[in-house]
Amino acid sequence: MLIQITLTCLVITGLSITSCVKDKDNETGGCTDPSATNYNANATFNDGTCAYPLQCEVNGTGEVYFINNSNSNSTHDIIWDGVKIATVAPNQSSQVFTYSANVQHTLVFRHTNTSNDACTPSTPVLTQCERLSFSCTG
Repeated sequence: MLIQITLTCLVITGLSITSCVKDKDNETGGCTDPSATNYNANATFNDGTCAYPLQCEVNGTGEVYFINNSNSNSTHDIIWDGVKIATVAPNQSSQVFTYSANVQHTLVFRHTNTSNDACTPSTPVLTQCERLSFSCTG
């Protein structure tokens, strides 16, 4: 009798476990996140392949940073679109800044605490998702 009860319990336990296992053969893997660029409406489970647009693509931006290549002891203020955004010591670089792409900007390297330009002002246009560096040796 004990053997019969044990076998019955094993069969019931086996059926319970089997009924909980998903049949992956009848499912379609893919990206199930609608905000992803490769969303698959037919996917029945997320297989980890979701891809998302770069922030610069969403915002239409590019990145810039500035290098002071001065051989003298001249510190440069960086004036971007009329606003001082950084001061860069000789042979140093600034942090990276993010600005609108596909529009014209103004850039001035100025000797710190003066109104004297260290280099010729320029009017760069950033390309979307591009990172540009600008340098001055003055």
